[in-house]
Amino acid sequence: HGAEHGNETDENGVQRLFNGALSKMNNRDIMAYNVLVMALKSVCPYRTGNLERNGIRVKIDNGSMCVEIGHDTSKVLGEYAVYTNEPWISPKWGGKQNPNQGWIEQGIEKALPLIRQVYSGMTIDDFNDLMDDLQKQTATRQAEIRRKRKNV
Repeated sequence: HGAEHGNETDENGVQRLFNGALSKMNNRDIMAYNVLVMALKSVCPYRTGNLERNGIRVKIDNGSMCVEIGHDTSKVLGEYAVYTNEPWISPKWGGKQNPNQGWIEQGIEKALPLIRQVYSGMTIDDFNDLMDDLQKQTATRQAEIRRKRKNV
């Protein structure tokens, strides 16, 4: 009975909690959440790769699903993420504009037409191809950033 209350931590309990949250959603919803995550990862700021690897994820909480960016207290999960999207107002930046400002909105805009495709009957093969393409876009962008850093 612990799984219904969120207290059970063994694999079966975790799986039951996960299945309970997902039972309220259909496959299209789950696909759409994953498209949004991958679109955000494909445009997020990149320095160490931590934000892309750990700071953008689907979270299941109290039977509902959401996309979480960053974390309030965990450096590993990107507690700094909020500062990557917002205008720089601290005197520390000397009036410079945050080069990453608006990346979350950019990721959402990128995801919207793809999510429309998901809900328009996208096949699982097309979905898998889309996810692969978004992953390749992320890797290519990160390689370009690393290459530019080397050349500076």
